[in-house]
Amino acid sequence: FAAAGVDMLNNEHRRVRHGSVELIIAGVDDATTDRSDPAAATAGVDGRAPVILLSHNPDAADDLGGVERIDLMLCGHTHGGQIRLFGRAPITGIRNRAYVCGLAHGPRCPVYTSRGLGFTRLPLRVDCRPELPVIRLVAAR
Repeated sequence: FAAAGVDMLNNEHRRVRHGSVELIIAGVDDATTDRSDPAAATAGVDGRAPVILLSHNPDAADDLGGVERIDLMLCGHTHGGQIRLFGRAPITGIRNRAYVCGLAHGPRCPVYTSRGLGFTRLPLRVDCRPELPVIRLVAAR
C-alpha cells in the first residue's frame, strides 16, 4: 500500500481540511488482531471537528472504550454476507450481525458497512450485489 501512495492509519488519525472545514479521519488496526486501539487512533483529537473512524471489521464499533467521540464509523470485511438466503446472510465473519451491511446504529455512533466489490473464498455472490458506496459529507449549518 505504501508503494501505491496509500496512507495506512493503524491506530492513528489525520486532519483533513477543505476550505474552513476540518474533518478528522482515524483508522484502527483490524479488530481480529487484538492490536485495534481506537483510543490511540483518536488521541489528541479535540471536540470540535467531526471524527470518522475507519475499521476493516465492524465489530470494532462495540469496543470503543476510551474514545471521547466518533461521529461515523466506516467498515467493510463482511462482503454483505456474500451469499444471502431469504434476505439473511447465514455466514458473516462478525460477532454482531447488525453490522452485516448498510447503515446500523452502534452503541456509540452510526456504523456503515460496505458490501464491497470482491468476495472471499468462493468467487460467488448470491442475492448480495457488490457495492462501491459514495458518502457525501455536508457541513452542518
